[in-house]
Amino acid sequence: MDRADDEALFDGPFSMQRQMRADSPPRLQKNARHDDDDDDDDDDDRDRRSIKKKRRGSGGNSFVDFLLFRKMVGPWVLLILYWLVVVLCLLGGIAIIIFALIAVRQVPGLLTAGSILYGLAIMILGPIVYRVAFELAITIFRIYETLVEIRDKL
Repeated sequence: MDRADDEALFDGPFSMQRQMRADSPPRLQKNARHDDDDDDDDDDDRDRRSIKKKRRGSGGNSFVDFLLFRKMVGPWVLLILYWLVVVLCLLGGIAIIIFALIAVRQVPGLLTAGSILYGLAIMILGPIVYRVAFELAITIFRIYETLVEIRDKL
């Protein structure tokens, strides 16, 4: 058998598509599939993309997305924890200052002034330090959300 006979044996309904995939870049394959399409809009492509989005589960039931870990709750948990930590820093700083003022009567001097400054430092610097730490943790979730948006646009 010669080469023409081999090709005739394996010639099937998909042989032309296989040959196009092997010979042309993907951009040309798309145009080759729609040669008979007279209009320039890509309605068919938009329909296919929207079907993929629906299959992925975006835009579906929020509770189902939550159960299947498609919706992240980490940023909300971190936000609540941050505000809890800020309140604790403020209350802790106030408590240290109050105990220092009570201790002034018993031990006057530098120890009470240092305690008051320590309480103020906790109240001012505590929320700032925790803010930076929580921002770093939330950045990971923001990166994930941005990647999901990019994936959905493709």
